[in-house]
Amino acid sequence: MTEFDLILISVHSLSLYSYIPYHRLRKEAEPNLNKKDLIQAVASHTEYPKKDIEDIVNGVFNEITNALYYGEEVNISSFGKFIVKTRTTRKVRNPQTGEIMDIPAANVPVFRPAQKLKSAVL
Repeated sequence: MTEFDLILISVHSLSLYSYIPYHRLRKEAEPNLNKKDLIQAVASHTEYPKKDIEDIVNGVFNEITNALYYGEEVNISSFGKFIVKTRTTRKVRNPQTGEIMDIPAANVPVFRPAQKLKSAVL
């Protein structure tokens, strides 16, 4: 098993560190890993109750969301970087009517994977 087969979950406030084999996070029948499955996988590898793990996962997602809302970058070492990018105003054409419309500028969240994550997926 390589370092890419493990996910390190660390929560600073609870000092929770647990290595979870990647194949244990996913069920063979389900192609996607959702939040519920992630919470279940972490709870099964720790002594903490599922409710506490759910609060931790929700807290992590809320902190990432809040940081992006205030225009901050979120850099998670060996995983990637979340940033907010401003998309400029652009003109588009409605294919049914041919009408040209303006789409206003918008801030959009962007994830840029770290090199270790890229090489683990390849």
